Amino acid sequence: MNSLSDAGLAKLTAGWGLSLRAAKRVRKVWRLETNKGVYCLKRSILNSEDRLFVETALRYLWSQGFRAIVPSLPSIAGACAIEHNGGSFMLYRWVESREADFGDTADLTLAVKLLTDLHTASRGFIPYSGNPSRVRWGLWPRILNARRAQLAEFGERAATLAGKSMFCASYAHLLPYYYAEAKRALDLLSILPYRDLCRREVGARIICHHDFSARNILIGADGGAVLVDFDYCLTDLRLHDLANFVLRLLRHDRWRPETAASVLEIYGGNRPLDHDELAVLYPFLLWPQDFWQIGLQFFLEELPWSQERFIRTLRHKTEDRAERAAFLEWYAGRYL
Repeated sequence: MNSLSDAGLAKLTAGWGLSLRAAKRVRKVWRLETNKGVYCLKRSILNSEDRLFVETALRYLWSQGFRAIVPSLPSIAGACAIEHNGGSFMLYRWVESREADFGDTADLTLAVKLLTDLHTASRGFIPYSGNPSRVRWGLWPRILNARRAQLAEFGERAATLAGKSMFCASYAHLLPYYYAEAKRALDLLSILPYRDLCRREVGARIICHHDFSARNILIGADGGAVLVDFDYCLTDLRLHDLANFVLRLLRHDRWRPETAASVLEIYGGNRPLDHDELAVLYPFLLWPQDFWQIGLQFFLEELPWSQERFIRTLRHKTEDRAERAAFLEWYAGRYL
């Protein structure tokens, strides 16, 4: 359900004891002007178990003094969500802001500090024990091994369909390179001190945002930053967030070593990264996430894209192989 009638919006708003005056769709949420101020209405994609995990994590962060979040507001009935016409909806205060711009040095520095503060404040979090899918300690070898098996399956299917599909022909052609990268990442993860780090850090119980992107970092007029959309949060090594963040920046910055060095320096300046962490970060950067992802979208999720869109996406995600290889060589020489 991506749309709501005026009557539906008014009914939902009343569930929080508010009177709706005006509503506007902004991306995937609604901006509600009410008799008691401006709020954000969001449809929740989570089941009740996942929602409990997220809400517990947010409450813990708030209790630890981490104020760069926007907790959901309880309804009149005391629930964190209201069911309406087959969907679950949550309400937050509206934050007048702009999205972060990682191309701006000040915004990037603010974002890195925000990530450091999140990880620091979250230490000691006891996750909701009934939701093991949100607890990733020590699981990455198993997860990546399963994804490598999927790569092999994608390759077999691509080879079979290569004569009928240009996308499949291109995917099959590129598979040996990226499959070798996947194998190398897994081999390194087995010999680097990953499990030692997990044993050492499991007591810290850090919360990872898992979608630390510019669109989820809102910067207000006062220059303060707020981190939103914790729908995918989980507990894991802080390297989980750090690797995803660095990779996101590198993809848009042609894999410039200076980009990664700057982020690691800023992050480490606030909460130092030791040699083992910097070493274990390498296989996460090496893993061919983009190539696996496009295979997943084509062969398993079967997204309703045109053949041309799949080909453009594959080309976009793989045309930087030379820059990526040069970066990985630099990183290995500096941190391994």
